[in-house]
Amino acid sequence: MRGTRSGARYGVTAAVTVTAVAALGMSAPAQAAEACKTSSKSIDTPTYSGPWPDNWKFTVKACAKRSGGRVSHWAKVSWDLPASVFTPGGIFNAPGTGVSVTGKRPGGRAAGVTRWTDLRERLDRARDGSVTTPAFTIGHGAGPAVTAVVVELDWKNDGKAPVRYVFTTSPRV
Repeated sequence: MRGTRSGARYGVTAAVTVTAVAALGMSAPAQAAEACKTSSKSIDTPTYSGPWPDNWKFTVKACAKRSGGRVSHWAKVSWDLPASVFTPGGIFNAPGTGVSVTGKRPGGRAAGVTRWTDLRERLDRARDGSVTTPAFTIGHGAGPAVTAVVVELDWKNDGKAPVRYVFTTSPRV
């Protein structure tokens, strides 16, 4: 029964500590809250009209993590090639192909901070793949914050400007 007696002593000590912290109005340090939201889009290749399927599947995981008044923002972008992509290179133009990650307050009141990651070289390798953007941290104070993600694709030989594809924002943190 020695183990029971020792366990009871620790239980009383823990109860006294919790009661003392509560009496002083203190709280335990808050855990950093991380929130991610995943969304996907099927995107047609505008420069191909042959017999093979030509839709790219993009999946974006938009993430935000709060630590006090500061929030880290990042995204993971994954893609699956269509069957019509046989050889690497020459699919996209640079610098118009990439992903922009924006850390902002929800509701569009403030523009926020945006970071760009180039995707052209990775996409032109003609392989399924993914990339996690570098995380960046900005101060948002106590207000809520979200991560917004836009993938821009500038197709070679289509004669058009880059096309913007907006994905679902992260949950609020």
